[in-house]
Order: sequence, then C-alpha cells, then structure tokens
Amino acid sequence: MRLFFVAVFLFCFAMVSCAATLVIPPCPSQPDLTIASLEFSPVAPNCSDVMTVRAVVRNVGTAAVSGAVVAMKLDGVERVRVIGPNISVNATWATPWFVLGVLGPGSFDVTYCADPDGVIVEVNEGNNCR
Repeated sequence: MRLFFVAVFLFCFAMVSCAATLVIPPCPSQPDLTIASLEFSPVAPNCSDVMTVRAVVRNVGTAAVSGAVVAMKLDGVERVRVIGPNISVNATWATPWFVLGVLGPGSFDVTYCADPDGVIVEVNEGNNCR
C-alpha cells in the first residue's frame, strides 16, 4: 500500500523537543461495511420456538470487498463467524441463518459485526456493528 504524504509540519522548541503532524488523505476507493438489518425467524416467537437469525451486510463504500468476516454475538458472547463473498459497491449479502436454539422467555441482545477485527481499511470504521 502506498501512502501519499500531503504535509508534514515540524515544530521544534529551543532544540529541546520536536513535534510533527502528519496529514494523510483518505484513500480514493475503500469499502464500507454496515449491518443493514437483522432478520429473526420466527418473527413472533413463543417461549418454546427454535430461534434463527441472520444479518444483511451492505457495502456503502466506494470499492468492492471480498472475504470479510462477519461475527454474531448473543448477550455479548461470540457464537459464530462467517466469511462473506465478494460484495460490490452498494450491494448486499445475507449471512446464512444461524440457529440460536430455544431461548425461552426473556430479552436477549443479538449483535452482528462486519469486519470485527478491523482487518479491512474502510471509509468509516465506526459503523460495522448492529
């Protein structure tokens, strides 16, 4: 990867300390993965229903991406990771359905994150989870 250095400002004070500011512009084309939606089945479950879930991943960036990892957590504990296919700009991909099982009555936090380890350089690194 090539970096284009736009400006480096060097400040030295009485030859005792120096500080530098490095400004690097954003790359011209980068993917940006978001979790567009979560889908549950059944939609209106009973306490004895087997629950399944999947996420729809959208690339809202300016470049395609391939092989992105998507992770799912249930109540903060990672339960599954899947590797996505090539996702073009403005395209979506639905993860496979994952069986959560019979959860019983209660509230459960389900979170999906695209690129949970920050491996892919994206336009916005802060919008990967839902």
